[in-house]
Amino acid sequence: MICRTTFQDPIDPNDMVVALARCVRVFSLTQIIDGFFDGHDRIAKRQIDNYLADGFVVCSKLLARQLPIPSSPLYVWSVGDRPPKYFSLVAKARNRWLNAETIVTKTYMLGPNAAKMFGLKSRVRLSHPLQVSHDLGLAGVFLAIWRDRLELAKQWVGEDLAKRERGQIPDAVLVGPFGRTLKAIEFCGLYSADRFKRFHQHCVSRRLAYELW
Repeated sequence: MICRTTFQDPIDPNDMVVALARCVRVFSLTQIIDGFFDGHDRIAKRQIDNYLADGFVVCSKLLARQLPIPSSPLYVWSVGDRPPKYFSLVAKARNRWLNAETIVTKTYMLGPNAAKMFGLKSRVRLSHPLQVSHDLGLAGVFLAIWRDRLELAKQWVGEDLAKRERGQIPDAVLVGPFGRTLKAIEFCGLYSADRFKRFHQHCVSRRLAYELW
């Protein structure tokens, strides 16, 4: 049984449930096995079965595009930098989405008992393939940052939690000491140049650095 609500160091398999509560809405089975169990599928599936039985996670089979997650951001902006080339970002994001195969994917979200433990009244339920694909892509970004920049991953606050405190926000924010928002994280969908521009202006107005993935 899980009895904590923060990440462990070194990484612990229970961090998967913590991440579903704090950081992302969904993980695929493959993401869980590779990200939290170092590729050990038997151990992962046995632990997941325990989570399911305890009501810490729920499982669904959903249509999702198999999006490749880059090993580094598509674009990084810091306060004072010039704006990005919006049409270049459009092309990069669209190529990733349009070339991805859509298949039935086993996914896991936060279960009712874990939601109660974290003080969450409800969780968003996913059904539309584009939303499922986007949120799995964002989960891939979280795991990439977790793998390469663990301290930043520990600062990650997902949209569902951050929204309650800061209004409309990006997919995630990195929050430092004393609740200061340090950076925005956005996983790029089939965005138009205008949407990229509005996102950039939103961050500029708040003097908020960002990473586009």
